[in-house]
Amino acid sequence: MDIDLAGIRLDSFDSKPSPLGSLVWSPGLLSRNGVRYLRCRTWRVDAKKDDLSALRSAKLELAAAFVSGICDDMEPLLFEMFGVGFFDAVVPVACGHSRRPNCLSVRIAVELAGRIGAELSKAFTDRFVSGSSHPMEFSRLPPLEVETVPKGRTLVVDDVATSGFHMHEALAVLRSHSVPAFGAVWLAGVRQE
Repeated sequence: MDIDLAGIRLDSFDSKPSPLGSLVWSPGLLSRNGVRYLRCRTWRVDAKKDDLSALRSAKLELAAAFVSGICDDMEPLLFEMFGVGFFDAVVPVACGHSRRPNCLSVRIAVELAGRIGAELSKAFTDRFVSGSSHPMEFSRLPPLEVETVPKGRTLVVDDVATSGFHMHEALAVLRSHSVPAFGAVWLAGVRQE
């Protein structure tokens, strides 16, 4: 289920280009198995192939400007939704297909935690796997292991949600440890523009 939050559209986003290609500013609440999370941008149908290729390259390079651009999208939307000082901790989803401990979700979490004055918590053990990050592959992942249980209201972040599996999994695990957790992804879904 997708809830459009176009009413949250901030003036600064009307002319602000995407940090990657032609992605569309499209704030919304997505849901997987009853767990909701926030989305900032969507793929454009006619440009997804090129933008996906650009994203793969950007995830290899992990340039500071690229990570900052993502956080420039996420931070004001989180402020509009929750205000200042709402979150006590920021947690990245577990790194996996990138096979590196400083994957894009970690880099986003590090920068966002600093920006919003929250503690960074690497709550989950990385699950390095080969192949592509595709919903058909998720059944082969080992169970998500908790390294550290974050304290207080926790924001779980990810760069891209294809099916919402990783966000649902992370939020469900944290909530099973009585952690009040909410999720935000930079990019999810496709849209005809």
